Amino acid sequence: MPVEVSFPPVRLMNSESETAPLDSLAGRRLGVFCGIGNPSAFLRSVEELGLTVAASQEFPDHHRYTTRDI
Repeated sequence: MPVEVSFPPVRLMNSESETAPLDSLAGRRLGVFCGIGNPSAFLRSVEELGLTVAASQEFPDHHRYTTRDI
């Protein structure tokens, strides 16, 4: 039996667990990056929020980010 799961974004969270509402990005041009199995789905999720993606970078699934990556 197939099961479909979705994880809609609910808030922003930084590396120190500080949060902000998603609409705090409204009107801003974003640079986004991800290291997940389906990066196009991530990009689509960002765009469906009405946000403007100015640049994006895809990394392999489960990528271990380095300072250079960021």
